[in-house]
Amino acid sequence: MSHESKVEEELYRVLKNVLQKKKYVIEGVKFVDVEPQKKADSGRADLAVIIHPAKILLVIECKKKVGGQVPGAFKKFDPMSSIVIDQALNYATHLGADVFATTNGNVVALFDMPQKGQGFGIDTNSILIKETTITEEIALELLTLAARIHVGLKVTKTTLDWAFIVRLRSFVQYLAGELEISTKERLKKDISFKGKFEKFAEVQRSVTTKTYAHEAAYILMNKIIFYRVLERSYPNLPKLIPINLGSSTEYVESLQKSFENVIHVTKDFEPVFSTGIYDEVSLPDDSDLLQEINSFIEEMGRYRLEEIEADVVGFVFENLLKDDERHTLGQFYTPLKLQNTLLDGPYAVRQILY
Repeated sequence: MSHESKVEEELYRVLKNVLQKKKYVIEGVKFVDVEPQKKADSGRADLAVIIHPAKILLVIECKKKVGGQVPGAFKKFDPMSSIVIDQALNYATHLGADVFATTNGNVVALFDMPQKGQGFGIDTNSILIKETTITEEIALELLTLAARIHVGLKVTKTTLDWAFIVRLRSFVQYLAGELEISTKERLKKDISFKGKFEKFAEVQRSVTTKTYAHEAAYILMNKIIFYRVLERSYPNLPKLIPINLGSSTEYVESLQKSFENVIHVTKDFEPVFSTGIYDEVSLPDDSDLLQEINSFIEEMGRYRLEEIEADVVGFVFENLLKDDERHTLGQFYTPLKLQNTLLDGPYAVRQILY
């Protein structure tokens, strides 16, 4: 059984346990059942929480469906990505749910439905975003928030600052897992890369394929964010847009050319966009993975970073990596000049965005 299927089964179990303990009444709302694999549109929602009288209150997605010839196939996913959220939103819309949630067993996100005539936005529709495993406590919190929204009671929403942090951390964790697999495969086949990696590991003794993948994922996230910020202050810098290429090799090459162009156009920021062996990271030939990175690129262009507190931007630099990983990254980690540019310089976030 896949990890994703286990998440669905565990969440189903704890939701049922909570409802039984609460005698199927929460915040005055009468609950009926939790239904797995609820048919919705052309697919099936993983879990649907039903209330009296025969209304679906909450839809939860625990895994990403994979199209094609393999029925019942699933893939690891980032519950904060727009692709996954759109899938859950689509099911919730067709089922008439009040709220919907996504989770991979490490992050739980709850959203309300956009108002009629308005588009969905993480900044406007996120209710709860929490890094947590599947427990009865989080199940009760989801059910309580959903019930309060249903009856029109006020709920305290997750701040944009925290949503932004969790989105970044979730993206890095998801990408790192994929990069670890591709790095191990490349070390078996690419003698040149293996030599560079071993030499790098001699200097940075704590480096393993796992830490390298996590650091490479962090650096790629860094580059995308900073590119999207800098493009707003340098008119000659082309906007970073999703890349539609067939192979992962072509995708990485195209992305790297964009990063090299930043240095050429700005005559600056080389420590951020030229990162040695981390520039040689390879991606699996997986269209879903490339789509997730494209989704992240688009999202970072939509975030209103000027609304995010300065200390949160600092948090991105100081808390997304462990101490030993920060040491390994050396000059590529937290470039002071760029941090000052983002916060206090002539192109500070609040001055150059929107």
